[in-house]
Amino acid sequence: MHDVAVVGLGAMGSATLWQLRRRGVDAIGVDAHDPPHALGSSHGHSRVFRTAYFEHPSYVPLLQRALVLWRELERETGQPLYRETGCLTMGPPDHELIEGVRASVQMHRLPHEELDAVAIRRRFGFRLEPNDVGIYEDEAGLVEPERAIAAMLGDLPRKRMRVTRMEQREDHVVVHGDELLHARRVVACLGAWLPSFGYTAALTAMRQVQHWFRPQRAMDSLPCFIHVAGDHAVYGLPPHGERGIKVCRHYGGELTDPDRLDRALRAEDEADVRAWIRAHLPEADGELDHAVVCMYALTPDRHFVVGPHPEHERILLAGGFSGHGFKMAPVIGEALAELATEGATRHDIALFDPNRFAPT
Repeated sequence: MHDVAVVGLGAMGSATLWQLRRRGVDAIGVDAHDPPHALGSSHGHSRVFRTAYFEHPSYVPLLQRALVLWRELERETGQPLYRETGCLTMGPPDHELIEGVRASVQMHRLPHEELDAVAIRRRFGFRLEPNDVGIYEDEAGLVEPERAIAAMLGDLPRKRMRVTRMEQREDHVVVHGDELLHARRVVACLGAWLPSFGYTAALTAMRQVQHWFRPQRAMDSLPCFIHVAGDHAVYGLPPHGERGIKVCRHYGGELTDPDRLDRALRAEDEADVRAWIRAHLPEADGELDHAVVCMYALTPDRHFVVGPHPEHERILLAGGFSGHGFKMAPVIGEALAELATEGATRHDIALFDPNRFAPT
């Protein structure tokens, strides 16, 4: 019997397994496929890392710790994973996204610059509405997801197994699948599949498409960026490695079942982001370099689920990260490893309590 089994080896599961093994815990990882893979929510060549967080100021200390851990992982493995590029968040000055970023930088005294539309166009090339503003932070950049997952997993014990159910007994949990696996604790990092394993909160899967374009000129100094106008949001990352500039719609995709996700690319997928490029960053309007379908796993309030199952204390849950979770994988893994071995964590994760969606 293992001390801990981690079910699901995307970003959060891989980080949890890495953190458990750093503590000398007898842990094993389980995934239905061979990670890193493109069948969940943890792929895409590059992901944004930012600290000026509009989603909630409570994320900022977690992000600061996550960056320390990303650097530690780089040192442990000798793999370059994080590239500092800066990040620019743009939109109307009274938009909730801009107001959220302001709240975070002010509460945590984060270094930043606030720029008007003219300064943004002169410095970065974005074409905005005259009254739009941008908040720029230097301590931001990108993380390579596939390389990061491979670095966290290394040669750690894991097996390919499709899990069908988990059964808590008095002193351990039985994981059912192609075989039976016994562990004193289970960390279920199952994203949009959590409802299939007894967690009844309304997690939903949203189809998303990632696009890369060959810009018309070199744009290697472009920062990561987020732009909002009304309920339309787009994010992007500068060219990296062999890929061009990455531009994606943030939210707005169709809701779906994770097992029925339409992975075929559609003409309207590209048309939507290319229209944004032509309006706001025309020098990026080049040939489509690559595109891939992925999915967001979303909770009703768009915050994570991290903590004990409401009905099964030996099963820890991790899900609902999509849209903004990958960057925090190391610190979420650290919190889950502490919960699995000590029953508590140093990190403030009250915002992510799985019980908040319990029926009243």
